[in-house]
Amino acid sequence: MFLDRKDGAIQLANLLTSFRKMDGIVVGVPKGGVITGCQIAKILDWPFSYIFSKKIKHPTEPYQTIGSVGLHKTFLRPVREIPYDEIDRKTNRINRSLQKSALLYSKSLKQKALKDKTVIITDDGMATGCSMEVTIKEVRREQPAHIIVAIPVASSASISEIQSLTDEVFVVHKPSHFVTVKHFYAHFPALSDSDVVAELERQRAVEQNTIDPI
Repeated sequence: MFLDRKDGAIQLANLLTSFRKMDGIVVGVPKGGVITGCQIAKILDWPFSYIFSKKIKHPTEPYQTIGSVGLHKTFLRPVREIPYDEIDRKTNRINRSLQKSALLYSKSLKQKALKDKTVIITDDGMATGCSMEVTIKEVRREQPAHIIVAIPVASSASISEIQSLTDEVFVVHKPSHFVTVKHFYAHFPALSDSDVVAELERQRAVEQNTIDPI
């Protein structure tokens, strides 16, 4: 178990030290992935960016994920019992929400170009792989040199889901019985946009060399 997201990131960064001298960018998936990703970026001395994705929940089964939405890409699993127009409405609503977040976060830290970079995508955990799948698609459209996924804790099913889509996958903890991501953290508070903005502003200060990175 991890103490908190920072502890998960530190343990994860120990698996990634061989990438330190490469020309890379850490990319976090908001919200939790921003906390994890900024910590990894500081340890590797890499810049940080973020890519948006959000799960599409089943309308009647809230614990079931039927896909995910990014700013430009969508991933859907086959679901015959849900009308397409309902999925389309949910997808558009999520996309509008992500666009608002993108505008807000960009005021604190601009997203960075990923072309020809080694990109490490991270989040605080991975239960189904749905969000990560659309995140990988969003990153790939920018033509990076390599895509690496690094996660503190992930289910075996989610790892299998995304393994073929990346160059490498690094996971600290692969539990045989996966409950929820927060189950593997002693302290796992819900994050607000304000929390994310504050972390992005700290990261901007680090990248401008105005504060100590650690």
